[in-house]
Amino acid sequence: MMRGAFLPTGARLHAGLALSLWFILCLFLLIPAEPGTAGETDATDRNFIWSRTLPEAPPPPGTLRFATLEWPPYISPDIPDNGYVANILREIFIPAGYKLELVYLPWQRAVHSLQDPSIAGYLPEYYSQELENGRCLLSEGFPGGPITFLFKQGRIPDFSTLQALRSYRIGVVEGYVNYRAFDQAQYLTKDYATDDVSNLRKLLAGRVDLIIGDPLVLNYLYSQQQGGNTEPLSVLHPYPEMKQFHICFNPKYDNAEQLRALFSEGLAETRASGRLQELHDAAMQTYMPTLIQGAERPSRTPAATPATDHP
Repeated sequence: MMRGAFLPTGARLHAGLALSLWFILCLFLLIPAEPGTAGETDATDRNFIWSRTLPEAPPPPGTLRFATLEWPPYISPDIPDNGYVANILREIFIPAGYKLELVYLPWQRAVHSLQDPSIAGYLPEYYSQELENGRCLLSEGFPGGPITFLFKQGRIPDFSTLQALRSYRIGVVEGYVNYRAFDQAQYLTKDYATDDVSNLRKLLAGRVDLIIGDPLVLNYLYSQQQGGNTEPLSVLHPYPEMKQFHICFNPKYDNAEQLRALFSEGLAETRASGRLQELHDAAMQTYMPTLIQGAERPSRTPAATPATDHP
Protein backbone atom coordinates (compact mmCIF):
# COMPACT_ATOMS: atom_id res chain seq x y z
CA MET A 1 0.00 0.00 0.00
CA MET A 2 1.25 3.51 -0.80
CA ARG A 3 2.67 5.45 2.09
CA GLY A 4 0.33 8.38 1.34
CA ALA A 5 -2.59 6.20 2.33
CA PHE A 6 -1.60 6.61 6.00
CA LEU A 7 -1.95 10.45 5.86
CA PRO A 8 -4.68 11.87 8.09
CA THR A 9 -7.94 12.62 6.27
CA GLY A 10 -7.49 16.44 6.45
CA ALA A 11 -3.96 16.22 5.05
CA ARG A 12 -5.14 14.02 2.17
CA LEU A 13 -7.82 16.58 1.34
CA HIS A 14 -5.31 19.43 1.30
CA ALA A 15 -2.94 17.44 -0.88
CA GLY A 16 -5.74 16.59 -3.33
CA LEU A 17 -6.86 20.21 -3.48
CA ALA A 18 -3.33 21.41 -4.17
CA LEU A 19 -2.95 18.84 -6.97
CA SER A 20 -6.27 19.93 -8.51
CA LEU A 21 -5.31 23.60 -8.40
CA TRP A 22 -1.95 22.78 -9.99
CA PHE A 23 -3.70 20.86 -12.80
CA ILE A 24 -6.16 23.72 -13.47
CA LEU A 25 -3.31 26.25 -13.58
CA CYS A 26 -1.47 24.14 -16.15
CA LEU A 27 -4.59 23.97 -18.32
CA PHE A 28 -5.06 27.75 -18.07
CA LEU A 29 -1.49 28.40 -19.16
CA LEU A 30 -1.97 26.16 -22.19
CA ILE A 31 -5.01 28.11 -23.45
CA PRO A 32 -3.83 30.68 -26.03
CA ALA A 33 -4.92 34.26 -25.50
CA GLU A 34 -7.32 35.64 -28.09
CA PRO A 35 -5.19 37.85 -30.37
CA GLY A 36 -5.76 41.55 -30.27
CA THR A 37 -8.13 41.62 -27.31
CA ALA A 38 -5.81 42.04 -24.35
CA GLY A 39 -3.37 44.44 -25.94
CA GLU A 40 -0.74 43.55 -28.51
CA THR A 41 2.76 44.93 -28.23
CA ASP A 42 4.97 45.45 -31.24
CA ALA A 43 8.04 43.35 -30.51
CA THR A 44 10.28 46.07 -31.92
CA ASP A 45 8.46 48.98 -30.25
CA ARG A 46 7.68 48.65 -26.55
CA ASN A 47 6.19 52.15 -26.56
CA PHE A 48 3.27 51.07 -28.77
CA ILE A 49 0.38 48.66 -28.10
CA TRP A 50 -2.99 48.04 -29.74
CA SER A 51 -6.20 46.14 -29.05
CA ARG A 52 -9.56 45.45 -30.63
CA THR A 53 -11.58 46.02 -27.47
CA LEU A 54 -11.76 49.09 -25.26
CA PRO A 55 -10.15 48.25 -21.91
CA GLU A 56 -12.19 48.97 -18.80
CA ALA A 57 -9.21 50.37 -16.92
CA PRO A 58 -7.71 53.72 -17.93
CA PRO A 59 -4.27 53.65 -19.54
CA PRO A 60 -1.25 53.95 -17.25
CA PRO A 61 0.25 57.41 -16.73
CA GLY A 62 2.24 58.55 -19.74
CA THR A 63 0.26 56.43 -22.22
CA LEU A 64 -2.00 58.12 -24.77
CA ARG A 65 -5.00 55.99 -25.75
CA PHE A 66 -6.47 56.80 -29.17
CA ALA A 67 -9.57 55.25 -30.73
CA THR A 68 -9.44 54.39 -34.42
CA LEU A 69 -10.88 52.05 -37.01
CA GLU A 70 -9.35 49.33 -39.16
CA TRP A 71 -8.84 51.32 -42.35
CA PRO A 72 -6.03 49.76 -44.35
CA PRO A 73 -3.70 50.78 -45.84
CA TYR A 74 -3.67 53.92 -43.69
CA ILE A 75 -4.15 52.27 -40.30
CA SER A 76 -4.64 48.62 -39.37
CA PRO A 77 -2.99 45.99 -37.15
CA ASP A 78 -2.74 43.76 -40.21
CA ILE A 79 -0.15 45.92 -42.03
CA PRO A 80 3.45 46.76 -41.09
CA ASP A 81 3.79 49.18 -38.14
CA ASN A 82 -0.02 49.54 -38.07
CA GLY A 83 0.24 51.82 -41.10
CA TYR A 84 1.05 55.37 -42.12
CA VAL A 85 -1.24 57.11 -39.61
CA ALA A 86 0.19 55.12 -36.69
CA ASN A 87 3.68 56.11 -37.82
CA ILE A 88 2.70 59.79 -37.65
CA LEU A 89 1.73 59.26 -34.01
CA ARG A 90 5.02 57.53 -33.31
CA GLU A 91 7.07 60.27 -34.93
CA ILE A 92 5.49 62.98 -32.80
CA PHE A 93 4.48 61.58 -29.42
CA ILE A 94 7.09 58.94 -28.58
CA PRO A 95 10.06 61.39 -28.80
CA ALA A 96 8.04 63.64 -26.45
CA GLY A 97 8.12 60.88 -23.81
CA TYR A 98 4.70 59.28 -24.33
CA LYS A 99 3.69 55.69 -24.97
CA LEU A 100 0.86 54.97 -27.40
CA GLU A 101 -2.17 52.70 -27.33
CA LEU A 102 -4.50 52.25 -30.30
CA VAL A 103 -7.95 50.78 -29.78
CA TYR A 104 -9.57 49.53 -33.01
CA LEU A 105 -13.35 49.98 -32.98
CA PRO A 106 -16.19 50.28 -35.49
CA TRP A 107 -16.14 53.85 -36.78
CA GLN A 108 -19.27 55.08 -35.00
CA ARG A 109 -17.98 53.72 -31.69
CA ALA A 110 -14.62 55.38 -32.28
CA VAL A 111 -16.35 58.71 -32.86
CA HIS A 112 -18.49 58.34 -29.76
CA SER A 113 -15.50 57.27 -27.66
CA LEU A 114 -14.95 60.96 -26.85
CA GLN A 115 -17.52 60.47 -24.09
CA ASP A 116 -14.77 58.55 -22.28
CA PRO A 117 -12.29 60.96 -20.61
CA SER A 118 -9.55 58.30 -20.75
CA ILE A 119 -9.52 58.54 -24.58
CA ALA A 120 -7.09 61.19 -25.83
CA GLY A 121 -8.89 61.36 -29.19
CA TYR A 122 -9.85 59.46 -32.31
CA LEU A 123 -8.35 59.39 -35.79
CA PRO A 124 -8.08 59.73 -38.73
CA GLU A 125 -10.82 62.26 -39.36
CA TYR A 126 -11.65 64.45 -42.33
CA TYR A 127 -12.42 68.11 -41.77
CA SER A 128 -16.02 69.23 -41.77
CA GLN A 129 -17.68 72.34 -40.37
CA GLU A 130 -19.84 70.14 -38.15
CA LEU A 131 -16.73 69.25 -36.14
CA GLU A 132 -16.32 72.88 -35.11
CA ASN A 133 -19.00 72.53 -32.45
CA GLY A 134 -16.86 71.98 -29.38
CA ARG A 135 -17.14 68.19 -29.20
CA CYS A 136 -13.77 67.82 -30.91
CA LEU A 137 -10.48 69.70 -30.74
CA LEU A 138 -9.39 69.26 -34.33
CA SER A 139 -5.68 69.04 -35.04
CA GLU A 140 -3.86 70.56 -37.93
CA GLY A 141 -4.14 68.50 -41.07
CA PHE A 142 -1.55 66.10 -42.45
CA PRO A 143 -1.44 64.45 -45.89
CA GLY A 144 -4.27 62.00 -46.50
CA GLY A 145 -5.76 60.47 -49.63
CA PRO A 146 -8.30 61.06 -52.39
CA ILE A 147 -12.08 60.81 -52.31
CA THR A 148 -13.75 59.57 -55.46
CA PHE A 149 -16.41 57.29 -56.96
CA LEU A 150 -15.82 53.65 -57.86
CA PHE A 151 -17.98 51.40 -60.02
CA LYS A 152 -17.88 48.09 -61.88
CA GLN A 153 -16.45 48.11 -65.37
CA GLY A 154 -18.88 48.52 -68.20
CA ARG A 155 -21.33 51.40 -68.31
CA ILE A 156 -19.63 54.59 -67.10
CA PRO A 157 -21.97 56.85 -65.12
CA ASP A 158 -22.39 60.47 -66.15
CA PHE A 159 -20.14 62.39 -63.75
CA SER A 160 -20.52 65.80 -65.41
CA THR A 161 -22.43 67.12 -62.38
CA LEU A 162 -23.77 65.71 -59.13
CA GLN A 163 -27.26 66.31 -60.52
CA ALA A 164 -26.44 63.81 -63.26
CA LEU A 165 -26.08 61.09 -60.59
CA ARG A 166 -29.74 61.33 -59.56
CA SER A 167 -30.66 58.09 -61.30
CA TYR A 168 -27.97 56.02 -59.56
CA ARG A 169 -27.98 54.29 -56.19
CA ILE A 170 -24.76 55.34 -54.42
CA GLY A 171 -23.16 53.34 -51.62
CA VAL A 172 -22.03 55.46 -48.67
CA VAL A 173 -20.52 54.50 -45.31
CA GLU A 174 -22.66 55.85 -42.48
CA GLY A 175 -20.90 58.49 -40.41
CA TYR A 176 -18.15 59.18 -42.95
CA VAL A 177 -17.37 62.71 -44.12
CA ASN A 178 -16.91 62.64 -47.90
CA TYR A 179 -16.88 66.04 -49.58
CA ARG A 180 -19.19 68.92 -48.86
CA ALA A 181 -21.17 69.15 -52.09
CA PHE A 182 -21.86 65.41 -52.08
CA ASP A 183 -22.70 65.22 -48.37
CA GLN A 184 -25.17 68.08 -48.73
CA ALA A 185 -26.84 66.66 -51.88
CA GLN A 186 -30.10 65.45 -50.34
CA TYR A 187 -31.55 64.74 -53.79
CA LEU A 188 -29.16 61.82 -54.39
CA THR A 189 -30.13 58.23 -53.58
CA LYS A 190 -27.66 57.16 -50.91
CA ASP A 191 -27.56 53.59 -49.64
CA TYR A 192 -25.80 53.45 -46.26
CA ALA A 193 -23.42 50.73 -45.10
CA THR A 194 -21.74 50.19 -41.74
CA ASP A 195 -18.20 50.08 -43.13
CA ASP A 196 -16.11 50.05 -46.31
CA VAL A 197 -16.19 46.26 -46.62
CA SER A 198 -20.00 46.18 -46.54
CA ASN A 199 -20.14 49.05 -49.01
CA LEU A 200 -17.79 47.25 -51.39
CA ARG A 201 -19.78 44.02 -51.14
CA LYS A 202 -22.95 45.89 -52.11
CA LEU A 203 -21.23 47.16 -55.23
CA LEU A 204 -19.92 43.73 -56.20
CA ALA A 205 -23.37 42.21 -55.65
CA GLY A 206 -25.03 44.85 -57.81
CA ARG A 207 -27.08 46.32 -54.95
CA VAL A 208 -25.65 49.79 -55.66
CA ASP A 209 -24.43 51.34 -58.92
CA LEU A 210 -21.37 53.06 -57.51
CA ILE A 211 -19.73 53.81 -54.18
CA ILE A 212 -17.80 56.75 -52.78
CA GLY A 213 -14.62 56.42 -50.76
CA ASP A 214 -10.85 56.42 -50.72
CA PRO A 215 -9.56 54.34 -53.65
CA LEU A 216 -6.49 53.16 -51.73
CA VAL A 217 -8.68 51.73 -48.98
CA LEU A 218 -11.18 50.20 -51.38
CA ASN A 219 -8.46 48.76 -53.61
CA TYR A 220 -6.79 47.15 -50.60
CA LEU A 221 -10.06 45.67 -49.38
CA TYR A 222 -11.04 44.61 -52.90
CA SER A 223 -7.80 42.68 -53.36
CA GLN A 224 -8.36 40.96 -50.00
CA GLN A 225 -12.00 40.14 -50.74
CA GLN A 226 -11.34 38.80 -54.23
CA GLY A 227 -8.00 37.11 -53.68
CA GLY A 228 -6.29 39.42 -56.16
CA ASN A 229 -7.70 37.61 -59.20
CA THR A 230 -10.82 39.28 -60.56
CA GLU A 231 -12.16 41.92 -62.89
CA PRO A 232 -10.85 45.33 -61.85
CA LEU A 233 -13.07 48.16 -60.75
CA SER A 234 -13.10 51.60 -62.30
CA VAL A 235 -12.38 54.83 -60.49
CA LEU A 236 -13.35 58.40 -61.35
CA HIS A 237 -10.28 60.49 -62.10
CA PRO A 238 -9.44 63.32 -61.60
CA TYR A 239 -10.58 62.95 -58.01
CA PRO A 240 -13.28 65.29 -56.71
CA GLU A 241 -11.08 66.03 -53.71
CA MET A 242 -7.77 65.22 -52.05
CA LYS A 243 -8.33 65.01 -48.30
CA GLN A 244 -6.20 65.82 -45.30
CA PHE A 245 -6.30 63.73 -42.12
CA HIS A 246 -6.81 65.14 -38.63
CA ILE A 247 -6.86 63.95 -35.04
CA CYS A 248 -10.01 64.72 -33.07
CA PHE A 249 -8.61 65.40 -29.61
CA ASN A 250 -11.03 64.82 -26.75
CA PRO A 251 -12.07 68.02 -24.93
CA LYS A 252 -12.78 65.86 -21.85
CA TYR A 253 -9.21 64.57 -21.75
CA ASP A 254 -6.81 66.23 -19.32
CA ASN A 255 -4.35 68.52 -21.12
CA ALA A 256 -6.10 68.03 -24.47
CA GLU A 257 -5.17 71.53 -25.62
CA GLN A 258 -1.51 70.95 -24.72
CA LEU A 259 -1.55 67.66 -26.62
CA ARG A 260 -2.99 69.39 -29.67
CA ALA A 261 -0.28 72.06 -29.46
CA LEU A 262 2.40 69.37 -29.08
CA PHE A 263 1.05 67.58 -32.15
CA SER A 264 1.08 70.80 -34.17
CA GLU A 265 4.67 71.51 -33.17
CA GLY A 266 5.79 67.97 -33.98
CA LEU A 267 3.92 67.99 -37.27
CA ALA A 268 5.70 71.20 -38.29
CA GLU A 269 9.06 69.60 -37.48
CA THR A 270 8.36 66.41 -39.42
CA ARG A 271 7.11 68.47 -42.35
CA ALA A 272 10.19 70.73 -42.33
CA SER A 273 12.55 67.74 -42.16
CA GLY A 274 10.86 66.02 -45.09
CA ARG A 275 9.98 63.01 -42.92
CA LEU A 276 6.22 63.63 -43.23
CA GLN A 277 6.37 63.61 -47.02
CA GLU A 278 8.60 60.53 -46.90
CA LEU A 279 6.06 58.58 -44.84
CA HIS A 280 3.17 59.67 -47.04
CA ASP A 281 5.01 58.92 -50.28
CA ALA A 282 5.87 55.43 -49.02
CA ALA A 283 2.19 54.70 -48.36
CA MET A 284 1.09 56.09 -51.71
CA GLN A 285 3.73 54.19 -53.68
CA THR A 286 3.01 50.93 -51.87
CA TYR A 287 -0.77 50.98 -51.99
CA MET A 288 -1.80 53.22 -54.88
CA PRO A 289 -4.43 51.20 -56.77
CA THR A 290 -3.17 48.70 -59.31
CA LEU A 291 -6.38 46.67 -59.74
CA ILE A 292 -8.53 49.77 -60.15
CA GLN A 293 -8.38 51.45 -63.52
CA GLY A 294 -9.21 55.04 -64.39
CA ALA A 295 -12.53 55.93 -65.94
CA GLU A 296 -12.89 58.22 -68.90
CA ARG A 297 -12.30 61.78 -67.78
CA PRO A 298 -15.53 63.75 -67.69
CA SER A 299 -15.70 67.30 -68.98
CA ARG A 300 -15.55 68.45 -65.38
CA THR A 301 -15.58 66.73 -62.03
CA PRO A 302 -18.76 66.92 -59.98
CA ALA A 303 -18.71 70.01 -57.79
CA ALA A 304 -15.54 69.51 -55.80
CA THR A 305 -15.36 71.22 -52.42
CA PRO A 306 -13.41 74.48 -52.51
CA ALA A 307 -10.02 74.61 -50.83
CA THR A 308 -11.44 76.83 -48.10
CA ASP A 309 -13.22 73.77 -46.70
CA HIS A 310 -9.96 72.92 -44.91
CA PRO A 311 -8.75 74.87 -41.88
